[in-house]
Amino acid sequence: MHAVLPHRVVIHVHSVSAIAWAVRSDGPAQLKERLAGLDWRWVPYVPSGLPLAREIEKRLSPSGRPTVFVLANHGLVVCGDTCDISEALLHEVETRLAMPSRRPPEPDFALLAAIAARSSWRMPTDSAVHGLGTDAVCRRLHAGGVLYPCQAMFLESEKTVFRSHTAASNGLRRNRRDNSLPFWIIDGSGVLVSESISRTESAMLSAFVQILRRLDQTAPVRYLTKCEIENFLSYGSQRYRALAEANHAPAAISA
Repeated sequence: MHAVLPHRVVIHVHSVSAIAWAVRSDGPAQLKERLAGLDWRWVPYVPSGLPLAREIEKRLSPSGRPTVFVLANHGLVVCGDTCDISEALLHEVETRLAMPSRRPPEPDFALLAAIAARSSWRMPTDSAVHGLGTDAVCRRLHAGGVLYPCQAMFLESEKTVFRSHTAASNGLRRNRRDNSLPFWIIDGSGVLVSESISRTESAMLSAFVQILRRLDQTAPVRYLTKCEIENFLSYGSQRYRALAEANHAPAAISA
């Protein structure tokens, strides 16, 4: 991707606002007014690497040099001839893409604490994560499938929801030593995370909730297909995850 772009400086981010727009099937139409005046392109989802480079190359032309690319179900790319120009453009685009965030109902802290006390699970450091359990729209969007690759790499599992308090209490007590999953949702009450959850998994979980909180109940979203998920999970995902885990602790994500 970076090789096919003619600009000297290319910035690629997986930001909350960008992904919240990028997972919408009506993204191109919704962004037309928000990004008016900028030379931007929408890039349909394709795997990273050579397929993505080819899709971006198709959107270049001899008469124009697009500087903004919204990558469906992926993220954002901004370009410029200097670092200052590219950074300023990134700030402008992020400002234009900003959207309100729902405030989810409060979690049942007493119930969660009682369950945590009898298991190897604990409260998340970021209290906003409880929105996965208390916000009906977040729960529905999460249940629908995988919205973007990092969700599957760091968070996704086939079974992460307890439908009742009793099921959560019994299930987590029986599996005290099973920390293979980073989190569990207690439907209607909140979220508990593994005692061994990594810094990167925690950051990804916080970002995931912030993305879902920016999608309203009428937003038409496009989930990744099973084939697309299998493709990126089998192509370098373990190396990508290892590199992410090796980085320093990420900055806090604001609501």
